[in-house]
Amino acid sequence: MSPSDKLGQARRRGKAENRPPEVSEDVTSHDNGPEANVRSDFLAQYWDSGLKLPKDHGIPELEDQQRGRLLSALALVFVAGSISRRVGSEADDEELALDKKRAKRVRHALRQSLGGWVRKMPPVEVDDKTRREGAQLDWPLFVEAHLAQLTTEMRVVATWAIKNNEIKWGKSALVKLQNEQRWLNYAMRD
Repeated sequence: MSPSDKLGQARRRGKAENRPPEVSEDVTSHDNGPEANVRSDFLAQYWDSGLKLPKDHGIPELEDQQRGRLLSALALVFVAGSISRRVGSEADDEELALDKKRAKRVRHALRQSLGGWVRKMPPVEVDDKTRREGAQLDWPLFVEAHLAQLTTEMRVVATWAIKNNEIKWGKSALVKLQNEQRWLNYAMRD
């Protein structure tokens, strides 16, 4: 580590120590037990008191779930991007170019998102079912379904983090999911 890196870390630590504590409201109503005392506005916006969570889930299981979800989506996008003239023989050059551009952008967004959950990028495994689905991938429907799944994942992560008093991990995971949401929306610009 270079001296300038050490100096930068020291400055960041000093600034973090001088910040005022967060001011926030209770996440839940006053009658909901121990999690009612947990405070975090950031997680509270995704809190779902009616959500049933598996009791045996912990941080490793939740992170494995995110990695699996991203690898599955990445495999679909990889297949869609690797098929030439996937959108049909009647498609003009502009439609073909748009399909390839979307595949490249969405693949990049998903790889960036997966990078937040893994240290080393795992190989993308493609089976026959994924090949069939990837060949028929409709970008607007895929992105709409993926964004809906992200919203559900945000609710699960925030609720689990609050109920298990893992606020720091929950905030970190929520930022990763929000980044994925933002990157995917940006990837679909035309």
